[in-house]
Amino acid sequence: MTAEELLQRYAIGERDFSGVVIKPSYGLEGAQLPGINLSGAMLRRVKFEQADLSRSNLSRANLGGASLECANLTEANLSHAILSDSIVEGADLSYADLSYAKLNMVGLVDVDLTGAILVRTEIGIPLIRGVNLTDVDLSQADIFFEDWMNNSRISDVVLHNTIMPDGSTVTSD
Repeated sequence: MTAEELLQRYAIGERDFSGVVIKPSYGLEGAQLPGINLSGAMLRRVKFEQADLSRSNLSRANLGGASLECANLTEANLSHAILSDSIVEGADLSYADLSYAKLNMVGLVDVDLTGAILVRTEIGIPLIRGVNLTDVDLSQADIFFEDWMNNSRISDVVLHNTIMPDGSTVTSD
């Protein structure tokens, strides 16, 4: 399916695009697609910059290498999704479900994760800067840093009632 076809079908009221394969493309930048169902979709290297994907179902979707820069993903279901090598700088992922998702080599820069669920999420060698982790559940998440709270790749992180991978709750000063 092309980006243009998806937009045309969405415009006439279709919302279920589960399992579709969208070729790596432009054309979805700034798209208004709230509530779309893209569960299990192949979306590798698709450009979603500044798109509205709020309340969307992207569970089990493959978004590897996709660009979600400044996208609105509030309350999106990204459980079990693959986001490895994706660009999410400036994205709003507040209250999103990222449980069991794969976020390897993803730069979390200026991302809002307020209230997000990251239970058992795989966060491999991240760059985390300017991220709001207020009320985030990171319990049992795999974060590949030995001492990630004192690592130079992590800065300006807001921790408030944040559940850490070991189950402890942290609030930064």
